Amino acid sequence: MSMSYHLDYLSVLKAIVLPFDPVFSLLVVVPLLAVAAWLAWRIKRGDQPKVALTLSLILVIVIPVGATLGISVSQVGTGWELADGKLDIKAPPVDVSLAVDKMQVAFVESDGPWGGWFRSNGYGTTGLTTGWCQLKNGKTAAVFRHLQSAKMVVIFVNKEYYVIAHPGVETLYRALIAEGASEADLEE
Repeated sequence: MSMSYHLDYLSVLKAIVLPFDPVFSLLVVVPLLAVAAWLAWRIKRGDQPKVALTLSLILVIVIPVGATLGISVSQVGTGWELADGKLDIKAPPVDVSLAVDKMQVAFVESDGPWGGWFRSNGYGTTGLTTGWCQLKNGKTAAVFRHLQSAKMVVIFVNKEYYVIAHPGVETLYRALIAEGASEADLEE
């Protein structure tokens, strides 16, 4: 059985703003729009803004947007692939291949102790988290989370935890069990 879940550039860009996060909007989008509106109002009023001021305001907008778009490129191709008894997980900086028959897996609630993480090394936006995270229960895990999902798959293999969450992740859980992974009882 072969299956995969990988992100293309458009999916990564959508994950920057979806699901809608009011805090993100207040801290980033509103100030950028305010600066652009203020500059447009000054030009429409007939003012001739100084070149340095205009360049500064453009850079205030261009640098954050450009950096966000540029950093997003590094997330293209993130996700997982299940083939030939191996699960490959790419969640930068994590890039690992795991033997399915050696793993224990659990299908758990995202808002339980295995969810709610603090990212310590990786990438994070409102709709995408990749990398190493500290979970609510104190465990450290490599996480791949895309958009919102009520459930997630927790994998334990080689004394490490891996968390995968995205819409439709139950299909991965069922495939892992069918390929020989054992069910884990993760109550913590």
